[in-house]
Amino acid sequence: MDDTGWVVDEATGIVPHLLPPPLLTDQDLVPLGDEWQNAVPGRDLIKKTDGTFEPFSSPWTTRQIVPPLSINDRNFWAKVLHFTLA
Repeated sequence: MDDTGWVVDEATGIVPHLLPPPLLTDQDLVPLGDEWQNAVPGRDLIKKTDGTFEPFSSPWTTRQIVPPLSINDRNFWAKVLHFTLA
């Protein structure tokens, strides 16, 4: 946490939602190959130079990882939730 109480990454001092996607590793914390790293959403926005990754921007703020529900689906689930909690 920083001085104001907000959560930040200990190593970089960046808030979590602005961090680049994490590297996929095996059980010994060895990064997996590029074919596996490229399967991570947002990893295509990161360029690799000399074995290190440089993010262009955080994919969590620039794209929709999961598409939003349609208005009909939102209304349906709101009714289901209302009757479930009533």
